[in-house]
Amino acid sequence: MGNLVSYRIHCEKVQSMKIAARKFIAVIVLAYPLSGFAQNINPNLWQTNINKDFGFRISYPNDWKVTPLKGPNVRISVSPASGPGNCNVVARQVGDLKAMSQQQLNKELETMAIDDASWAEYLGMHQSQFAMTERRRAKIGNIPAIFGSFEANIETLEGRYFGKKVVAMTFTPGLLWTITCGVSTYKPQEGRQRYDELQPYLMKIMGSFTFL
Repeated sequence: MGNLVSYRIHCEKVQSMKIAARKFIAVIVLAYPLSGFAQNINPNLWQTNINKDFGFRISYPNDWKVTPLKGPNVRISVSPASGPGNCNVVARQVGDLKAMSQQQLNKELETMAIDDASWAEYLGMHQSQFAMTERRRAKIGNIPAIFGSFEANIETLEGRYFGKKVVAMTFTPGLLWTITCGVSTYKPQEGRQRYDELQPYLMKIMGSFTFL
């Protein structure tokens, strides 16, 4: 791929992640290894949302609900019946990705930088606002992805948010995908407690995401 095309894809990717971060600043979480309790949760018994227009499916607990979409690129957003917490799927159309095959996109994904400075660009944050706790390459089915988790403190018009976030990002022809799950509050201690309560479910929801 030429340097110009690579640069344009990178710019689109950064802008998309900035938009996603601004729209979903209240869903920051941190991934932990699945506990024994999490392993006993069976997503096969959950509700499943199938989006045929964008070709994906995702499952969530029966007492969770689909919430109003907060942007044109959000394809589904689900939350517990009460209290903070959220998982959402964002698929943004990117013109430069449309002309590329999945094989070409896979090569891009396999070489994407995943250091702290790069994640700061992807998320549209300054490095002083967050601390990465995990960064690695992953796969959604047979499609490469990048995975990151961090804690963050972010100033908004409503106040200072603390949160924990886990996010996966990948490409398919024409689309940039981000899948996030998490909790965010104004009080760090409350946010951590709430995340600990929801963590087994959040990780299973994220793990249930797959392309059709």
